[in-house]
Amino acid sequence: MSTEILPVEPVQPEPAQSETVEARKPRRRGWIIAVIIVAIVVVLGIVAFVVAEALAKDYARGYVRDRIVEVLNLPDDAAVDVDLGGGSIILQALAGRVDQVDVDVPEVAFGELSGAVRLYAEGVPLDEMQPVDVLGVDFAIGADDLGALGQGAGAEGAPTFEFAEGEVLLSSEFSLFGATIPLSLSLEPSAADGDLVLTPTSITLGDETIESGDDDSFFGQLLSGLFQPQNLCIAASVPEALVLTDATIDDAELVLGFTGDGAAFGGPELSTPGTCPEG
Repeated sequence: MSTEILPVEPVQPEPAQSETVEARKPRRRGWIIAVIIVAIVVVLGIVAFVVAEALAKDYARGYVRDRIVEVLNLPDDAAVDVDLGGGSIILQALAGRVDQVDVDVPEVAFGELSGAVRLYAEGVPLDEMQPVDVLGVDFAIGADDLGALGQGAGAEGAPTFEFAEGEVLLSSEFSLFGATIPLSLSLEPSAADGDLVLTPTSITLGDETIESGDDDSFFGQLLSGLFQPQNLCIAASVPEALVLTDATIDDAELVLGFTGDGAAFGGPELSTPGTCPEG
């Protein structure tokens, strides 16, 4: 009796797990390299934008400074601090204007006036001949400059000015029957129709002080005419585009607030003095 031997199919060995991992490694490496490349490109793009933004801000500050120096007739080496506010200056430049500009100039001369200027502007076009949306200027002057605005300032016997407790103190003297009598007025500053207005709140004559509205006393009736507001035109001492809208005492300075909305930095209205009525 013979035994038939059946053929045995060879058993295929299972692929080792290490071989599967090796097959996946190239794909994973490629994905990781792609991510790294994208990250590097993004970082380089951010760095390039930051550098370009810094360069653009430096250029814009220089541009604004040059316009201020030209408009205010400042020396080339004048101290001018320019702040362009927040936001991307590149995106603003693409829109053709800078959103906000703040400028501080510690020393400026306008005619007979000199002091510190703080300028605030919104919507400043890159074209200097185009109008600015909003323009505000605070001009801080000292008591001597205010005295220079008065008639006869600097002459012998001219009144002197000083600032105290939020008011202007005018001091003078006059002679009566051979006696010299001191006279001083406390004045409240304000603005009306572009003029600086000084309104007396009290008058001191010798040792007697009379408050505004005190018309019952002999001196009150005698000096009632001195309590009338006095208007000082300052238009001839500032650019014609600026209109006085506010006046307040801040410590030892008189701060004059001007508006010049719609003026152009490159136009004549910011470099040409205004005029005062004759007489």
